Amino acid sequence: MSEASTGEYIPLNPIPRRWILSTLAVILISAVLFLMFWDEIPDPMPLHWGLGGQVDGWATKSGGTVVALFALSGGILGAMAILVPWLIRSHAAHAHQGLPSKNIAQVNYVRANANEMMKVIGKVLFVAVSLTMGTITYGVIWEDKWPVSPWLILAAIFVTAVWLIYSVWKADRAIKPFKTT
Repeated sequence: MSEASTGEYIPLNPIPRRWILSTLAVILISAVLFLMFWDEIPDPMPLHWGLGGQVDGWATKSGGTVVALFALSGGILGAMAILVPWLIRSHAAHAHQGLPSKNIAQVNYVRANANEMMKVIGKVLFVAVSLTMGTITYGVIWEDKWPVSPWLILAAIFVTAVWLIYSVWKADRAIKPFKTT
């Protein structure tokens, strides 16, 4: 007997803790690297790179600039980490509303889908923070010594996209037992 036919709704899960902790670790490592290599950061420090890999945006080297950099990057990604799961879980929590009768199997399908999406969102958050903080940290601290080809960054984005597509495919396979005919 599948879980979808037991007569009870399956619980909704948050983003897996391992992805949240991994994401926080990336931010912490970035902050530590900024502190360790503060004397090597040029003034003005690079903040934006064009498509050709050349710096096209600069800012005065200061603690406030670094805090603003982390706050802006972290704020956008933090909002994504809160808002997207909230929207998905909110939809799944109210999946039974509007149905002619309480269709347990259909509600559990939506809830299973939401649970699997929390795993994918955790991966997306980790990758987004890793690419953002990694690029910022590397670009500000070491870019002048060891330039990175834009093709390497594009390759990293491509590999990440393939990994995330695979994760969505895997999530879809995990919810098959809950799918109603």
